[in-house]
Parts: sequence; C-alpha cells; structure tokens
Amino acid sequence: MMICQDLIKKILPVLLTASFFWLMFYNFDISVVSLSRPQLAPPIEMLGRSLLHQNISDPTTRKSTPSKFFNQSDLTQFMIDREELYEKRRKRIHQVCQTYGEALHRSDKKIMETLMVSKENGIGYCRHGKVGTSTWMHYFMDMADSEDLKNKIHTVSDLHPVISNYFKLSPSTHLKTYLNDNPLLLVTFVRHPFERLISTYENKIKYVKDKAFSRIRNSIGKAFGDFSFPSFIKYVLNDLTKSCSKTSCPVNVHWRPFHDRCAYCDMNYDVIGTLDEFQSDVFYISQRLQLPEVFNLKLHANGAPPLAITQSRHEKSLQYFKQLQKKQIVILLRIYSIDFELFGYTADEYLK
Repeated sequence: MMICQDLIKKILPVLLTASFFWLMFYNFDISVVSLSRPQLAPPIEMLGRSLLHQNISDPTTRKSTPSKFFNQSDLTQFMIDREELYEKRRKRIHQVCQTYGEALHRSDKKIMETLMVSKENGIGYCRHGKVGTSTWMHYFMDMADSEDLKNKIHTVSDLHPVISNYFKLSPSTHLKTYLNDNPLLLVTFVRHPFERLISTYENKIKYVKDKAFSRIRNSIGKAFGDFSFPSFIKYVLNDLTKSCSKTSCPVNVHWRPFHDRCAYCDMNYDVIGTLDEFQSDVFYISQRLQLPEVFNLKLHANGAPPLAITQSRHEKSLQYFKQLQKKQIVILLRIYSIDFELFGYTADEYLK
C-alpha cells in the first residue's frame, strides 16, 4: 500500500504537467487554425481548388487572372469583363465569316463529330488537338461520375476516344433543334497556330514517343532522315497542301485548322477561350455552370520538359521558327490565315 502511495505521488505531478501542456498546445493549435483560415466569399469558398493568387481587384490583372481572395463584387466584375471579351471575339468571328461566306460553313454531321455534350451539366464543348483537350477529357470524366466509364480507360491513349464517344450526340440528332431545346454553354479553346505546331512536335515527336504517332514519326524519319522540327514541318506542309481545300481539311487533328473543325461560322460559342488564359476561362465556366468541384484549374501535363521560368511559349516559338526557311513560314501563314483572322493572332515577328 505504501509503495502505491509513493508511486502515485511521483506520477501525479508528471501527469498534471503533461495535461497542462497538452491543453495549452491544443487550444493554441485551434486558435492558429481559426486565425489563418482565409475568409472567402461564398462562391469562391465553394471551389475547394487551388486558384491563382494575383489580386483580381487590380485593374492590370482583372481581365486575365482570377483569385481565391476576391469578394463578391470583384467576382461580378470578373464575370462581366470575361463576357465583354467573349462578345468582342464573337463579333470578330462574325465579321470574318461574312467575308468568306459559304467556304467556312460546315454540315451538322461534321460539327457533331467533334462536339461533346453534357446535357445534365449544361455544357457543349468543341475540342482541338493540343489546346488543353486532355484536361477537358478529365473534366468530362468527372462530370460523368461513372465508375464503368473510368474502368474502360486502361491507358492514356484510351482517354480521348472513350470520353469523347461517351459524350457524343447521336448521328441522327438534328443539331439546331437540339440546341434550341437544350440551352447549353457552348465552349471552345484556341491558341496561336504556330505555338500549337511546336507543342505537337514536342509532345508527339521529339520528347514523347506517342504510340499513336509511331507511324507518322517513322514516316518523317524515312522521308527526311531525322526527327528535327524542320523535318516535322515539311511533313505537315505536305499533308496540308495535299489534303486541304477551300471547304475542307481532313488532316491530323493536331494541325488541322481550327475553322475546319469547330465550325465557328455555324456555332455561336458562349466562351471562346485561349490557352494563354486557360485558368481564367475555366474559372468563368465553373461559375456559369455552378460546378466548381469539377474544374481543377491545373492544365494536364503533356509530357514535354517544362519551360524555363524566363522563357515564354512565344519566345520558344520564335526560336523554333528560326530553323525554318522564310518561304515555309509564308506557306504556313497562308494555310492558317483564316485562323489568324478569326482569333486575332499575328505572325509579324515570325517573318522578320
């Protein structure tokens, strides 16, 4: 009995001290958490995703960069700014379409080949190769929320055909009637045509041995003796000049002109996004659809080495194009001229 009393006298102070410190640190941790949690406006707090951190209330960044720290007023202004930008792009497209007339119109059947629709979520998306499309496949997979669909994707190469087929309209669909009966947010993304060619080269030929591109890669090596960028461009030019006409251009989707694939003179897109402002455009879409949990704003990695921080896509493009003859650049510009006009891109620096 005496031994137990002595043991209690020795242990009790230790337990009391430990309890004191445990309570102190427990309360301290709680206070730190409550103080450090950012106070977000409800629509942004719902995102639960990582956004960019620039201050959207700053006029210099408002039109291109969302922030998880802006309030409801800033969010409203951001949405207004984006809508004004999209309206400006639609007007430009309309003017170009009037200039070219019937040459830029496409059949409903051709449009539906590339249009993905989620009626339940209120979105229609027309895709282009090398303009964030893999990211959009993941978005649509999340919208489907189907384990059966996910189980059909065994490799990366399965992603595009499986997801696009799942969200494809029936060939018997009368497109204009369907769109009138089912209001959708129509979305498409573009980028500078020359930067897109470089992305295709790096992703499909130079750095990543894409199995789907093995035949093309072998053809380039056999025809031109190497897999350099100039050899790739020679291959692309041969394909474009042989296959394209004024009304159709059935070439590989990674260098097919934008206007031939998404029928900008037939479809009135609500969002004409760009790869340069991908985060802002996707954020706008997430707010319009009220689906913030679906849209992870990080672009899907394409397998190519990351750019140096100081080197922009534009600077890299100029460096690549210095390897080409000027007449090759002129031919590329002629082939993609309608895309340049539709979306306001320029090639002046490439021709210097």
